[in-house]
Amino acid sequence: MRWLELALHWALFAVGLVLFATTLAGLVTSMLIPRPKRARLALFANHLARVALRFFAWRQESYEARDAILAASGPTAVLVQLVVFLLGFWVAFSCMIFGVSDLGTADSMYQSGATLLTLGIVEPVNTAQVIITFVAAALGLVVIAILIGYLLTLYAAFTPRESHVNKLSLLAGEPAWGPELICRDQLLLGGEAASFDVEEWVDWASDVRMAHTVNPILNHFRSPGPRRSWVISMLAVLDAANLRLTTVSGNEMNPAMVRLVTEGTETLAAVQGIQTMIGGAAWVPVRTSRGRLAHGELAAATAGQNAVVAAIAADARNSGRHLIQDPTAKYHAEVGITREEWDHACAVMERAGVVIFDDRDQAWRDFSAVRITYASNAYAIADSVYAVRAPWSGTRNPDTDTIWPTLAVDGLSDDAAPASA
Repeated sequence: MRWLELALHWALFAVGLVLFATTLAGLVTSMLIPRPKRARLALFANHLARVALRFFAWRQESYEARDAILAASGPTAVLVQLVVFLLGFWVAFSCMIFGVSDLGTADSMYQSGATLLTLGIVEPVNTAQVIITFVAAALGLVVIAILIGYLLTLYAAFTPRESHVNKLSLLAGEPAWGPELICRDQLLLGGEAASFDVEEWVDWASDVRMAHTVNPILNHFRSPGPRRSWVISMLAVLDAANLRLTTVSGNEMNPAMVRLVTEGTETLAAVQGIQTMIGGAAWVPVRTSRGRLAHGELAAATAGQNAVVAAIAADARNSGRHLIQDPTAKYHAEVGITREEWDHACAVMERAGVVIFDDRDQAWRDFSAVRITYASNAYAIADSVYAVRAPWSGTRNPDTDTIWPTLAVDGLSDDAAPASA
């Protein structure tokens, strides 16, 4: 019956039009719009690449062998996205060509593929097919051009991220560990100054948040070395700043150090994708004029600084972002390490000549209260991307042994060890 045949043709044309719009929206959203990506096709492609590579990686015995396979996860996901988008357009144009012509299914798919890939070996037979053919031919070129630009954007963000990770590996070990960063600072400079520019690392944390929010696939672009990872480096820097603010004696209130903790905490929360509303004001430690650590409401010692950080916290809440959690909230994660592990780190730092607060119990409570604001997000990201299991970085699934950096203090003789008091 002629009317059934017409209905079928129009129905397939409508299906093709919807699929074309969906695929085009996914392409634009995932590769062009500078905002967090929620395109289902792109998420499907990323998940497919991740599952496939992990299938082979988990069958390896060592972490290094698994890391070598997972190193291809980011680029593979981008290529799978390209294939998924091209397949989507191919099927969409096939349905539309079938709907406006007398061609069969095979011929419609052949003409769709030939025009999408600009082969130029099929001649349209009516005006509607001419229009679809031109659109398909132009779009095939556009998709490839967008992919090239997308790759350039990804590697433009990847390079500075890894440049800082590479720089930190010299200061905090491989893999990076916060207490080791403080030890090497002490041994190199006698504790007079940090061997890394705090403001530079504040900028780095902000840049990482921007890059990973706009292009979440960067989270699966691994560092060139198996013992390096951006999230482990971020955690080490935050732990070092936290220790300087809460545990290491002789440090005056450093607004830049507090900004680093605040910036890094928000970065880890944004990357993890947690959108928890903050109950009350943000919390970070502030050092009073008496030199002791006080639990301030916000990340500054003065009223003006408090007002600025309060505004930052309010902006984060209004935007649905998780900034710094209330350490007294019941839903809060644990500190992520034990008191014994913290005591061991203090002993290592003292061997390097670092002076620790006399009131160890109070220092531990202060350190813990700060660390729970960022540890859970850092641990979740590290497990998700299967980052190297550095000290104080949580567990991995599948399990892998903790890898320790070479401790600088182990190279000191007892006579050469600097005094800690």
